[in-house]
Amino acid sequence: MWMNSTKMFFITTMILSIILSISSNSMIMIWVMIEISTMSVVPVMMTKKMSNSESLMKFFIFQSTSSMIMLFSLMMLMLNKKNYELIMMMSLIMKMGGVPFHNWMIAMISGMEYNSMMLLFTVMKIPTMIMMSMLNMKINIMIILSMMIPTMLMVNENSMKKMMLLSSVFNLSLMLFMMMNINMWMLFLLIYSIMMKMLMEQLKMNKIKQMNQLMVNSKMFTKTEIWISMMSLGGMPPLMGFINKLMTMNLMIKMKEMTMMMILILSSSTILYVYMKYMFSCMMFYLSMNKTKMKMKFNKSMTFLPMNIFFTPMMMTTKLFC
Repeated sequence: MWMNSTKMFFITTMILSIILSISSNSMIMIWVMIEISTMSVVPVMMTKKMSNSESLMKFFIFQSTSSMIMLFSLMMLMLNKKNYELIMMMSLIMKMGGVPFHNWMIAMISGMEYNSMMLLFTVMKIPTMIMMSMLNMKINIMIILSMMIPTMLMVNENSMKKMMLLSSVFNLSLMLFMMMNINMWMLFLLIYSIMMKMLMEQLKMNKIKQMNQLMVNSKMFTKTEIWISMMSLGGMPPLMGFINKLMTMNLMIKMKEMTMMMILILSSSTILYVYMKYMFSCMMFYLSMNKTKMKMKFNKSMTFLPMNIFFTPMMMTTKLFC
């Protein structure tokens, strides 16, 4: 993602719109900030590749459609018509690419760069989640579907980008469960952003887009780094991602949502199984390779490992879960 003064301007506009949406109490104002951030992120994600232009076109079409639905439902709510809250909630889920509106994200993601994916999966969700927190609706069926469907689609997936997208949809379901507590989902999104940044830096550095590419990579340390980052993303204790699962299960127990907690445990276990299945295949392939002239060079991604491993024990010493 090349950088110039124009992109710097749009990045600044996007950041300011997100900050203003956090500090605003008006739904109309938040809607305006969502549209400004959407219009600002399109030039930022733009590259010279044809596949990227096609993906951005799909992104713009679906964002515009969801924005029109959201504006219509917002106008109806201003006229005191309460039945339109659910329609507005569906438009917000569509804007973030949640279930059952996740197919447009799957069709779009293959042409995106890793930096653009990072923006979509993390920063761009903040204004939309704030609008959802203001609506304060229970959507347990949508949350359960968002836990189950990405897990099933991930089983036979080989593309790293699609696997990360499906993981993002799964984590979105946990954020939707926390949306009534803005402090919790903000902390969840912060930890998730750190984990996603770790994994994306490793994939971008090694130019890995498919699982097959990771399998033929001769660097054992690279495979170990990516494996640990993926297991952390899946919520494997005692890695960083386990904090998010622990927060969610703690809240589910307090709200007595035992059925949802069982679905969360089963879905997380299935995701971890998928990650371990691929990574064990990569490890076994490495053992059969010729290991002559293999040297391990230091790179900046090596600093992610201690943070990933020791983050959870450090957080457990605080009063976060008391």
